[in-house]
Amino acid sequence: MQAHLRKISDALLKKDAVPLFGNAPSFDFKRLSSVLASRFGVQSLSIHTKEQGWKKESEIKAGLGRNLMTTPLGLTPLEGLIFWIMPEADIAKLTAWMLHGKTKTRSLTSEILQEGFYRYLLLQTLDALQNEEPFQGLTLHLSEDGSPFETASFCIDIEIAFENHSCWGRLVLPPSFRKSWVRHFAGKPPHPSAETAKSTEVFASIKTGSVSLTLDQWGNLSEGDFVLLDEGGYDARKSMGTAHLTFGNTPLFNVKIKHNKIEILDYAFYYEEPMTQKSRPAESKEEMASIKEMPLTVSVELARLRITLDQLMHLKPGNMLELPVQSDQDVALTVNGQKVGRAELVYLGEALGIRILEIG
Repeated sequence: MQAHLRKISDALLKKDAVPLFGNAPSFDFKRLSSVLASRFGVQSLSIHTKEQGWKKESEIKAGLGRNLMTTPLGLTPLEGLIFWIMPEADIAKLTAWMLHGKTKTRSLTSEILQEGFYRYLLLQTLDALQNEEPFQGLTLHLSEDGSPFETASFCIDIEIAFENHSCWGRLVLPPSFRKSWVRHFAGKPPHPSAETAKSTEVFASIKTGSVSLTLDQWGNLSEGDFVLLDEGGYDARKSMGTAHLTFGNTPLFNVKIKHNKIEILDYAFYYEEPMTQKSRPAESKEEMASIKEMPLTVSVELARLRITLDQLMHLKPGNMLELPVQSDQDVALTVNGQKVGRAELVYLGEALGIRILEIG
């Protein structure tokens, strides 16, 4: 699944500015609220971020009240710790509501039991976080280490709201952790925010075959010519067969088509050559191949799917999609994702090919 998301991200345009926390995917607090409400069996749970910014070491606990409990948290393999600070009064309110559905009821008979239940809530929350971006691949855990705050840190105030009541906490991210976090995601392409992904529409292609031609061969083709495909698993006579779902030039899934239904079978294998270019001396005449002999891959595109980026990122084997056109209609011919012609699928015996209908 991660390789699939990486392919999609590689095809997106990169942002000009590097955000404060690098290329890490944005976090969906609304989804976390829903996940935790389901896990704890409660209703109307809502988690929001409020004020956030850098605070001096002397200001890190300011505004949270008295009797604060500071819990160090580790995210293996990242270096450094982060800290969750919550007032004991809010802890009592939160644990009482989680146990009884009431905030004014004493949660447990002793402070030790209350602290134990609070740690249980934290552990369950960390476990839930590990299944969400950007924490997938990290191991979140409570830590017993943790030293007093000795430097300015980035702080995020978080409100936990339920049934017209609110509890408050503060997440403290020291500079050492922030640097480790940025390094961890430095080699990964930036992810769009959840809001952007849901509102951004893209086109995914259903490609059913291809043929390799030189530029000269392509230029000599005309309407009515027949070209045998190098590969293709689609039977146009039965409107069924196999194909690839691609984004840009990147194959994402192997799919099966039956009439107007597309079933995603599995993730497509994709290997990308490293884009390195070594300096070399001027080419000799023998080395200078004619541009007309340059090979190009002409792909057969059965259809294009208009889909939101969020839907594309959440596709997985087993999902079903609608083919937006009749499977016996003409196909588009593309090179590097650009349409260069139109054709129809025809058979020469058992061999599948295309008859050119239009060039350009």
